[in-house]
Amino acid sequence: MKLRTTLMICLLLPAIPVSLIADENAASVAPRFGSLPAARVLFLGNSITLHGPAPAIGWTGNWGMAASAEHLDYVHLVTAGIAAASGVQPNIMVRNIADFERGYDTYDVKESLKSELEFQADMIIVAVGENVSELTTDEAKAKYTAAFSSLLSELRKHGEPVLFVRGSFWANTVKDDAMRAAAQGAEATFIDIAALGVDESNLARSERQIEHAGVASHPGDKGMKAIADAILAAIRTRAGQGSSSTQLIGYTELQTNLPGGRHANVRTMRAHVLSADGSANREVAGELINEPDCWTQFAGWSPDGTTAVIARG
Repeated sequence: MKLRTTLMICLLLPAIPVSLIADENAASVAPRFGSLPAARVLFLGNSITLHGPAPAIGWTGNWGMAASAEHLDYVHLVTAGIAAASGVQPNIMVRNIADFERGYDTYDVKESLKSELEFQADMIIVAVGENVSELTTDEAKAKYTAAFSSLLSELRKHGEPVLFVRGSFWANTVKDDAMRAAAQGAEATFIDIAALGVDESNLARSERQIEHAGVASHPGDKGMKAIADAILAAIRTRAGQGSSSTQLIGYTELQTNLPGGRHANVRTMRAHVLSADGSANREVAGELINEPDCWTQFAGWSPDGTTAVIARG
C-alpha cells in the first residue's frame, strides 16, 4: 500500500487564494499580504493622513483631510485592502508628524516617536513632504535628504518593517527627489503620486463646497482612493504579487484521458490550477506522477498565498 505524502510545489505565477478555509490552527498563523507580514501597520504623515477637528477652518473630521468620511480616507482604504488580502484586520497606528516636516533639522525621532517605534510595525507607510519648506538650495536639499534618511534608518531598527515612502500629493520634484534618494538608501519602496495632485478632480473642492482654501485643496474621496490604490499597488509588487498578478484557483480533476476514465478511482486524480476568470487551466506537479498508479491532489495554499500544497500518493 502506498504512503500518502504532501509536498510544497512553488508555482511560477503568484497565487492569491480566492477563498480561505479556516482550521483549528488558523489563529496561530500571522496574517500576510503575499510574502509580507501584515499584522501591524504604521502610518506616518501629515493632515492628509490624520487631522483632528478644527472648527476654525471648517474641518470637523478626525481622519485624513479632506475625505468626506473616515472610511474613505487613504489610511482606512489601504487598511481595508490589506485586510482583504490577508484575511485578517491588521492593527494600525496612525500619527501626524507634520512637526518633522516643519522642523526636520532638529526633530528627535527617538523621543518624538517613542510609542510608534515600540509598536514594531510589519509595514510602515511614510507620507510626508507637503509641509516641508521649499528646498531652494543644494544645502537645504542635502539637509532634508539627511534628515529623512535618519527617520527611515531609525524606523528600520525596530522590528523588521517593510517601508513604503509616498511622494508629495502636491507635485514637487525637488522634495520627491530627496525622499526618493533616502528611500533607496533604506531599501524602502518610493511611491510617486505627483500626477494625482495636478488632477483637479482629485481635490476635495471638486466634490463639495469648502470655504477654506487650504482644506479644499486637500484630496477628496476620489483623490484619497487614488492615493490608496497607488500604495496598495506598491505593496502588491513588493509582496511578489505585481500589478499583473492573477488570482488562481486550485482544485483536483478526475481526468478522462487516463485508464479507468472519470470515476472515483484515485489513479485518475490530478492537481490543477486555473485563473479566476476560468482561463489558463493547467496541471501542476506533473513531475510527481512517476508511476502508472500515482495521483496528485490539490490540498490548499501556503499561508502567504504563493505556494500550492500538493498531496501525492
